[in-house]
Amino acid sequence: MAIRCSILGGSAQVVVAREGKLPLQLIRPPYNGNPNLAAQEGVFTLWTLTKPVHTEGGEWKFDITLKDETPLDQLLIKKLEEIKADEQPCLYRISLPRKASVEIYEYLKQIGYTAARLFPGYDGVTIAMKEDIAFEEMKS
Repeated sequence: MAIRCSILGGSAQVVVAREGKLPLQLIRPPYNGNPNLAAQEGVFTLWTLTKPVHTEGGEWKFDITLKDETPLDQLLIKKLEEIKADEQPCLYRISLPRKASVEIYEYLKQIGYTAARLFPGYDGVTIAMKEDIAFEEMKS
């Protein structure tokens, strides 16, 4: 039986397969006290490891050398195949062509998504101004 976890305020869904079988956690941290996080409405993903701890000489040891930079979409596909899940992920990585960046930037700016909105404060305004200059140069 699949569990559906709603993310991004209920506007999107992610299938996480059978309960207890998928090591993926979606974490929505508290936004109060962090204006940047509140503006971005961030959701973090955590892929838990099965054996990050071992015993050595009667003491618990954490394996701090574990590091995996495999993209999340690849981890999901591999794990769902391993557990023979009925569901496939509804979480996608989207790559856009670089040549479309100016058009996308202009659209996002038009609907109010600029660095000034995502990073409240003077830094966000400064970043937005620099981005405007950079994208004007790209257009010409």
